Amino acid sequence: MRFLLGTLAHNAHIQNVALCLLELGMLARYETAWVNYRDGSRAAAVRDRLGRAAPVLAGALSRRGVADSLQPFIHRQVFWEVCRVLASRAGLGPVATDWLHDKATARLGRTCARLMGQPEFGGFFGVEYG
Repeated sequence: MRFLLGTLAHNAHIQNVALCLLELGMLARYETAWVNYRDGSRAAAVRDRLGRAAPVLAGALSRRGVADSLQPFIHRQVFWEVCRVLASRAGLGPVATDWLHDKATARLGRTCARLMGQPEFGGFFGVEYG
């Protein structure tokens, strides 16, 4: 059986769960929000430039880093998470950021529910806050 891992959390605990599933050959897909990894794309070059121009941003991106071995399994949904982070940085307050987090959670939930209808997934592992 192979699992769909779905979570907005990006901390070390979630990575350990994902790595465990991967090592057991049970990770089929890792559906998440905004995580940082080197995917060889233009986005990587943009992240590097942003990190040099704004070291605080580089620190924030490094906290969202994921293990190289997980990268082929990751599918990111970044829109609502980027909105939430920007709202938080702009000082819009917890009501706005919570609303945006709820939107991101609902989107992730819908995506995972749709994906579970596919035969490649035998189970779902979801984590709300890590």
